[in-house]
Amino acid sequence: MNYKSISHRVCFADTDAMGIVYYANYLRFFEMGRNAFIRDVFKSYKDIEESGVQMPVASVEVKYRRSAQFEDLLEIRTYIKSLSQVKMSVYTEVYNQENILLCSGTTVLAFIDKVSHRPRRVPEDMMYALSEYLDEPEMVQMCIS
Repeated sequence: MNYKSISHRVCFADTDAMGIVYYANYLRFFEMGRNAFIRDVFKSYKDIEESGVQMPVASVEVKYRRSAQFEDLLEIRTYIKSLSQVKMSVYTEVYNQENILLCSGTTVLAFIDKVSHRPRRVPEDMMYALSEYLDEPEMVQMCIS
């Protein structure tokens, strides 16, 4: 499965008073990875919103394994798990510099029309750009046809 990866050095703002990354901060890392992934593969969120599409988080499932610590160098891997007409499921893994999996989870994004706030189809050009990163890209082709 194809993925995109970014690095992030844990800074003080990512930790509690003891220098430990706690559970909730991993959600921030998920968002950093997802934003970088979408920007690298397609366009920035700002450009997507200017085209009339919003992508709010519909749900998040997180499996916490262990804490990162202040100044750890993390690798945040982002995968497209599924892509349908009106939503996208993104899988994220966070590793430390020893390549130990610290946290993983799935975020589901809905595609919403910016004006009507109703569900809308994934823009066709975005569907094609993201489909390269799916396990079964032929399923996307069937949805587009």
